[in-house]
Amino acid sequence: MQKLAIFVSALALTVLAACTSYDTVRPAPVTASGAPVVTSGADASVLRLGNGVIESIAALPSAAAGATAGKPMQRVGVRMDDGSFQFLDTNAPGLTVGKRVQILKDGTMVH
Repeated sequence: MQKLAIFVSALALTVLAACTSYDTVRPAPVTASGAPVVTSGADASVLRLGNGVIESIAALPSAAAGATAGKPMQRVGVRMDDGSFQFLDTNAPGLTVGKRVQILKDGTMVH
C-alpha cells in the first residue's frame, strides 16, 4: 500500500511539472520603476526577479528581434509581487492576462 502511495505522489508531481513552461524573456526597452534589479551582460540589461501577474500582452511587429516562424514576439507587462512593474519581450506561447509567472535569474519565465 505504501508503494502505491509513493507511485501516485510521483505521478502527480510529474503531471504538475508537465504543465509548467520555461521560456526565455528579456527586458523590453522601456523604463520601469520599483524594486531592486539584477544587471547582467555588457549591456547591463535590467530584469526584475521574482513572482508576478501578467497585466498586459501586446503583439510586436513580426520583424522584432527574436521572432521565429510560428512564434511571434510579445511585449508582456508584469506586476511583480513587490509592487514594481516591468515589460518583458518573449515568444512564449499560452500567456494570458491574469496568469502568475516567475522570473528567474537565468532570464527565463516560468508559467
